[in-house]
Amino acid sequence: SERLDMSLNTLRFVLTAAIIFVAAILLVSFLIESNNASQVLVITRPNGVVDVYDAPGWHWQGFGTPVHYSRRATISFPLDKLPLSVRFNDSGTAKLGGILNYELNGDKEQIKQLHSQFLTPESVQELLIKSHLGMAAFSTGSLLSSTESYSSSRGLMLELIQDQIEKGIYATDGSLVKEVDNLGLERTLTKIRIRKDKDGSNVIAAASPLKKFGITCQLNIKDI
Repeated sequence: SERLDMSLNTLRFVLTAAIIFVAAILLVSFLIESNNASQVLVITRPNGVVDVYDAPGWHWQGFGTPVHYSRRATISFPLDKLPLSVRFNDSGTAKLGGILNYELNGDKEQIKQLHSQFLTPESVQELLIKSHLGMAAFSTGSLLSSTESYSSSRGLMLELIQDQIEKGIYATDGSLVKEVDNLGLERTLTKIRIRKDKDGSNVIAAASPLKKFGITCQLNIKDI
């Protein structure tokens, strides 16, 4: 009987210790959060306060919600799966395959604004970066014909997309012009030109939203 009581007491002690240990681990996981050098940590406190940590190590979480943003990441748009579509001013189209490398270079206040607006790294990629990339490609397509994009102006096309990713979407003006195609047929096209300021620089109609948040990008087109 005494041995049985001792065994039961020992079992109770072991179970209680195990429960306390698990509870302590769970509690600690809500109190502190780890961050590494390749990430930026954003913690939203229960009272709504948002804190940003860019240093590696352990940081006070205090039952807040942590979100990790990679300082550097890559968005892929392979030609055979999710290509970038471009429509030219002669109604021709093209599909671009490649990658877009981006970096979060913003200060803590810019990261706070980014997180407050998009909440997750996935939303930043889909709703901000990829959306702006699509707008830059669409704007560039209206400036060129499909034949130009495959010949002498191919490099210019990539340059224009990259420039609009960084600075914003160009302001443009259009006019009707008549041209003779490769078959000797005359056709009327709408020529779109970039509007210039008094110094000859490109006028920006809509500033790049990436610049607002301190995001820099490098486009690499591999296939057309």
